[in-house]
Amino acid sequence: MQFKNSDHTFVLLAYKENPFLEECIRSILAQSVLGEVMMATSTPNEYLYRLSECYSIPLFINPSHTGIGSDWNFACSIARTSLVTLCHQDDWYHPDFLKYTLDAIGPKQTPLIIFTDYDEKREGETAYAKRNLRIKRIMEAPLRLRTVQRSIFARRLILAFGDPICCPAVTINKMLVPAELFSSQYKSCVDWDAWERLARLNGDFVYCPKRLMAHRIWPGSTTSACIDEHSRTKEELEILERFWPPFAATIISKRYSTAQQSNTVKQK
Repeated sequence: MQFKNSDHTFVLLAYKENPFLEECIRSILAQSVLGEVMMATSTPNEYLYRLSECYSIPLFINPSHTGIGSDWNFACSIARTSLVTLCHQDDWYHPDFLKYTLDAIGPKQTPLIIFTDYDEKREGETAYAKRNLRIKRIMEAPLRLRTVQRSIFARRLILAFGDPICCPAVTINKMLVPAELFSSQYKSCVDWDAWERLARLNGDFVYCPKRLMAHRIWPGSTTSACIDEHSRTKEELEILERFWPPFAATIISKRYSTAQQSNTVKQK
């Protein structure tokens, strides 16, 4: 099946009064091809209502907020299209993000997810080649091959050493994934948990190696908060133990946690 832009929805994950949300909205509305755009929140406020009205983006309120997983599942559910990208409010999207995402899908592929490469934004500057990003690109490199994109063994092997897939760069095919894709059990590894479970299913992990979005690292982000609270390390170890015996998972977790420290910016 060849997907079109009319088969896709961007859903903005809005939380409280984020200072970067409007920049994210503008990057989405500036797409060279565009389908639907929606916004979802569990923290309704006047700021979000104003942005919703200003940019003519419908705002949906999650009636049963029980964590990040609940919010993400709700955001997926409101999309009326087959494909949905959950946009984190801190981030920025290249004008051709959707165009190249759709182009990456081969005519005979049945994508579970489609995801692109990405950069990071730190204090207003874009980081292209930080060590952590270089490692993730090496991990993702085998997914350039269509045979690897379809292989359950290969996909799980890649995820067995960490999560190189940036969640806001992912487009989900709702036709092939569980309705409750994200678990409320996790706070920081909710996406890694989901990809690990999807990697067990038949279908493709379609990878587009173009850097088509920028993930912002700043003190107010959930990523920074989770690392500071040390919750991420505990969750990472739990997921690594799905692939490895406990002693090996502990060794990999320590190395992975050290690398993840570059994903946080401390409050000054």
